[in-house]
Amino acid sequence: MNEPIALVVVVCIFIGYAPYRISGIFSKKMRCSLLKYTGTEGPHLVCQVKVPAEYQKTPWNPPPNGKPEPIRYQKSYEAFWWNCVMVKANNLDACCPFTCSGTAADAAGCGDGESDAGSIIAALLTKYSRSEVQQYLRSIASTEEAKKKIHPYFQDTPWPENGLCF
Repeated sequence: MNEPIALVVVVCIFIGYAPYRISGIFSKKMRCSLLKYTGTEGPHLVCQVKVPAEYQKTPWNPPPNGKPEPIRYQKSYEAFWWNCVMVKANNLDACCPFTCSGTAADAAGCGDGESDAGSIIAALLTKYSRSEVQQYLRSIASTEEAKKKIHPYFQDTPWPENGLCF
């Protein structure tokens, strides 16, 4: 009688420069990811990097710092995704940074990683209590994987955004 009911939520992330993510101003390109929630599992997040087509190739030979564009996108995406998880684990109302320097792939990965994590956390907050979400975020933010992923941009300490939140 009390079987868990699965709910599939589609979260659409608009790709573009982060300052233009203000409500009502959207880029035409979107990336969507599916998140599966069930009534008995509680909150669940997975960092899934999908490198956009425009960053699949590296226009320079050799690439800057020896890393091709898809790797640069992936590393910046993961760092900013995990940083946002760690920032929100400390304070759900905190803002996550969304900009970085580097190639176009670096900059896009930073903005997309922060945006995706923030959107997914916001979706979790519509389904679960603040305390459940924060407890879950703390559990994954304290992992070695989280610390390893933020290291290229944030060393070993998550950084909240000190300016305005978008």
